[in-house]
Amino acid sequence: YKNLHFFTDRNIYRPGQTLSFKAIATEEKEGLMTYQTNKSFEISLLDANQQEIEKKTFDSNEFGAFSGEFTLPENVLSGYFSLKHENYFQSFRVEAYKKSTIEIVTEEIKEAYTFGDSLHIRGKVLHYSGFPSSFSQVKYKISRRPIFHKRNYLFSEKTIARGLLSSDISGEFSFSFVPEKSFSETKNTPLFYNYLIEIEATDSKGESVLKEIPISVSTQTAFISCDIEKIIDKEQAKNISITSKNANQAELNLGISYAIIKIKDKQNVQDTSLDTGEKIFEGEIGRKNKKEIPLEVFQNLPSGKYKLILSAKDKKLRESKAEFDFYIYAQTDKNLPYKDYVFIN
Repeated sequence: YKNLHFFTDRNIYRPGQTLSFKAIATEEKEGLMTYQTNKSFEISLLDANQQEIEKKTFDSNEFGAFSGEFTLPENVLSGYFSLKHENYFQSFRVEAYKKSTIEIVTEEIKEAYTFGDSLHIRGKVLHYSGFPSSFSQVKYKISRRPIFHKRNYLFSEKTIARGLLSSDISGEFSFSFVPEKSFSETKNTPLFYNYLIEIEATDSKGESVLKEIPISVSTQTAFISCDIEKIIDKEQAKNISITSKNANQAELNLGISYAIIKIKDKQNVQDTSLDTGEKIFEGEIGRKNKKEIPLEVFQNLPSGKYKLILSAKDKKLRESKAEFDFYIYAQTDKNLPYKDYVFIN
């Protein structure tokens, strides 16, 4: 049983605005929830008459998540628009409401975090001229979104915090909250909660503006990915780029440790056992360095099957890991690099 969960950055848009969204693709296997990893998803933007405006393709990462944007047309009929993938929809309203003369600008959370950490929301209330809207009233509401698991919602939407404060003379404001988890994650599957932060600012003239911020929180503090190919020809090997992001898809600058493990060959192609062998190479990439593993590392490997293990620690020394299996071969090989159906035409 598969599902796709959409999260838009607000519930109502004006024509011509940019819609930002995130999505998490899940799948139930043997009674356990897992993620649809490294898969492509065609997402359509539909107008109020359910006619397709635009279609884009996005790839999920190793945790089933992806994000993207659509620019709404300028001249469209108001109503409920949708994001669609197959039978999965997320609706939102498009309406030519009066444009406010003030705006709320918030900072992206650019650090690793998890449940129990204090998340700091910082922002500014500005006039469109660029000047700060000093001493504006700022109200906020933090809600936890429903989580769909095993064909049921674990809990309904819940308001976990409200607050009222004022921007300072520079238009700046800040508040924080601590996300807490209510359920344990399944083995090898990080648990995700999604929150919606609604911020409403009212200036001295009584004009108001609303901003909504979706935030994902996971039991894992960092999510590491790389562009390694499943099958590598030594003559066409390239540097492997590595990225690390937090649960809200903001890029992190973490030091990366990596190790390459040689997987022992099978007795025959029907052998389904996975006997991991010895570590044959390891290295580190500092925070200030370009996050790449040089191609020479792979060109010098004997042909065969390997596992690349990437790990990183945040400021609190909490470790996150990711693993990638790959095959490497040379066109001059006289034997199969590994006894597997992948090398049998």
